[in-house]
Amino acid sequence: MRRLISVLLVFALVFSGCSKEEVIRYDLVICDNSLSEVSEFLNSFESETYIVETADFASLNADEILAVYRENIKSVNSITVYSENISDETAAAFISFAEDAKVPVIFSIADMSAEVLESYDKAFSIKTDYTHAAEMAAEKMTEYWKKHIILDSDDNLIFKFAVVKDAELSADMQDFLDTLIADIELYGIPMQLSETVISDDISSAEELEELKHENEGIIVISDGILPLIAEYSAENDGVEIITVTNNTENDFSGDFTVLNCFVDYTQYKKAADELVDNYNNREYLLNDISFPYIEKAIYIPATV
Repeated sequence: MRRLISVLLVFALVFSGCSKEEVIRYDLVICDNSLSEVSEFLNSFESETYIVETADFASLNADEILAVYRENIKSVNSITVYSENISDETAAAFISFAEDAKVPVIFSIADMSAEVLESYDKAFSIKTDYTHAAEMAAEKMTEYWKKHIILDSDDNLIFKFAVVKDAELSADMQDFLDTLIADIELYGIPMQLSETVISDDISSAEELEELKHENEGIIVISDGILPLIAEYSAENDGVEIITVTNNTENDFSGDFTVLNCFVDYTQYKKAADELVDNYNNREYLLNDISFPYIEKAIYIPATV
């Protein structure tokens, strides 16, 4: 009798192992191919449980991007989307997929309406605190100006600045620009915005230098002309050019008169990983996040 029970136990264990195949769950990461440096960084982490998909958000809609994953939706553990130019419609499609999968969806480097984010309790956004970055930039600019002789081109004690920006700015970038100009005035520098130039109209380093010669400084809110800034020769007459970019380091730190406010994009992944860890541990989401959290948005720091 004892031998029969042992045999039955062995059969029960064998059949229980065969009847329920283990499902490998994975975190799905979808990155806009325009963010080439970010996608290259994310690809280095790709594995059986961390799948990175690079997609063309300009020509594909979310349903086309997600179609292949719908067939095995129960394997998806989380979705993280990296895109600077995501529309509310595209974001809503990702949220719908996440709701069906009953998993969190995280949007990074994105600018979408609060209504879309609020439509699903497990939808979150990772943003940069550009307002704080602007405050830091304004402080560094004015500190530098007060310690050095500033070239005032027309001797009227008003320092003219030009702004070079993309034709359309995200709400975050516009907040940065507005805060920076307002804070410079608060720090006691009489600053006058002389002109705003669309980045597509600047085609050479010479044109950038010409713009600088007509002003005491330039604020650049565009990654597109960063190669031109690399060719620029600073004149050491103040903080000449301020740039804002997503990067891993300050590309212009060797020349202090070119001040770069940058966002370490590796922090986006760190914040997303912390959020997903909360979910995997079945803790209340955001129970253990090392970044500031305000109204469904996790804020990563910017560096000057």
